[in-house]
Amino acid sequence: RANFDLTHAIKGSAVYELPFGSKRRFHYRPVNKVIEGWSLGGMMTWQSGAPFSILSGYGTLNRSDGLRSQFNTADTALNMSQLSSIVQFQMTGNGPYMISQSAINQNDGTGTNSAGTTAYTGEVFTNPTAGNLGALQRRMFSGPWSFDLDMSVQRQFRITERQSIELRMEGVNVLNHPSFYVGDQSINSTTFGVIGSMFNSPRVMQFAARYQF
Repeated sequence: RANFDLTHAIKGSAVYELPFGSKRRFHYRPVNKVIEGWSLGGMMTWQSGAPFSILSGYGTLNRSDGLRSQFNTADTALNMSQLSSIVQFQMTGNGPYMISQSAINQNDGTGTNSAGTTAYTGEVFTNPTAGNLGALQRRMFSGPWSFDLDMSVQRQFRITERQSIELRMEGVNVLNHPSFYVGDQSINSTTFGVIGSMFNSPRVMQFAARYQF
């Protein structure tokens, strides 16, 4: 899969002119000049997670320079159906993870024991042996779904035929909804399975005034 491949992506945008002011559903003559002309806008994105790999990074097949070996994947004896119950998003007391806690080495946080040592309880990933590449596909797994909603309220005040002032209030990620980004996971890392990045930023509110002439 390409690194930008998304299985599902639902996107929408809309602008709704609020029904306030003269000749509209809600009006009151003394304040019509203040309440009319406002509109509400929004953009929504709801999409499946970006693909990621579970890597070994070992140079087991003429990759000892480390430049290409960093993308060597890990080995496992499990099939995709079995892996789906292990590689999935979960919120823990230590933050978000993409790997089940049962598959992580509780002694050092990695996803495998050192070569030649006994596997720990729950170990499902191993490093490929000398002369072989990892059995897992690149970008075989998908991260958690992401959701984002941006909204705005705006109003244009007409001064003359050629002059106007537009007021805007905008909210980026207005619901302050977290969208997690997994990124590739190395079984030899002490932070294996940890989600340490986000697709979007926390809520940001901004105000603007534009004078047009």
